Amino acid sequence: MEGLTAVVIGGAMGGLSAGIALREAGFEVDVYERAPEILPIGAGVCMWPNGAKALNALGVGRRIESQSPPLSAVHYYGADGERISSIDLEPLTHSVGQRAFPLARQDLQSTLLERFGSERLHLGHECVGVERNGSTVTARFAGGQEASGDLLIGADGVRSVVRGSVQPDSELRYGYSTWLGMVPGALGVNPPDVFGMYVGDGKRVGMLPVSGDRIYFFFDAPVPEDYDPPRDGARALLGSLFAGWARPVLDLIDAVDDAMPRTPVHDLEPLPSYVAGNVALVGDAAHASTPTLGQGGALAMEDSLVLARYLRTCGISVEDTLARYDVERRARAQPVVAAARRRSEVMCGVVPGEAEQWYRELRTGGEDFIATLTQVALAGPFH
Repeated sequence: MEGLTAVVIGGAMGGLSAGIALREAGFEVDVYERAPEILPIGAGVCMWPNGAKALNALGVGRRIESQSPPLSAVHYYGADGERISSIDLEPLTHSVGQRAFPLARQDLQSTLLERFGSERLHLGHECVGVERNGSTVTARFAGGQEASGDLLIGADGVRSVVRGSVQPDSELRYGYSTWLGMVPGALGVNPPDVFGMYVGDGKRVGMLPVSGDRIYFFFDAPVPEDYDPPRDGARALLGSLFAGWARPVLDLIDAVDDAMPRTPVHDLEPLPSYVAGNVALVGDAAHASTPTLGQGGALAMEDSLVLARYLRTCGISVEDTLARYDVERRARAQPVVAAARRRSEVMCGVVPGEAEQWYRELRTGGEDFIATLTQVALAGPFH
């Protein structure tokens, strides 16, 4: 299929990946982002092997990997600081042919933007609606502007506007809340080559080294969705939620930005289709996941590359091509989203006793974690 024009809504990881993949497949692509500037969503990410392979396919993986600190293991600690599991990541690397690596989202987005090129990125364009008219699809923006093409890609995140034109009755599901950010590595709360995880009482604290001698951190807690935290700042709130935890956790709390907001974590109930005519969804717009398997960005990049492959190799029609993309990506993404949801439920102790059982299983070595990530990687398009 040649000479297509594509309109991509959303300028974060999924949108820029779609822009790169479609442009390199020979199509004319414009990306429209509602924000007046590109800002990182979240602070850091561990790019597990399937995501790293997608970055390689996009032509930026080796560059980003070279800037990332080596990651040798995942250490689990109890709330009291006792190490209960040490998971060597080398077997995962050898099983799937690519190592995992940590990175700051700002570094990733900057690299993707440089690869795509800023000249076809249009900032300050808030999509408010999508109209299909025969073989043409048009995005309407809040300022009155419009953009039309042969196909439109919705990469506009968990609260996607484009999704409303594909599946009007989609439903988000609340999982838990997170507080996240960056602190200097010199704080000394975590080894420089280890993904550290403290777990207990249905809560979790993660510490991941990223480039620039920084630590990306997150605090996860199963508070109610309508939780109304005290007004005296993040440090007091986290100090209350994680009172009595190990010294590295308490030191981290002392160092966080007191204005750090709570972020509710949602995933998306499975959609019956990711496409409608010549409109397709990618990333969180199609299959938002909880981050407990670290697959949100990886799946978005896979979506973009698979979509571009179908558009490059199929020749019946855009609609037929997107339907083929839909079948493959729902079969791929929905089991991963379900597995991440299940892991979140265990982590948060949704069923009484499950979190404690998980802590006991961690003491046996954590092989199920490596097995899950291996299965996720080998079941993807770059196995």
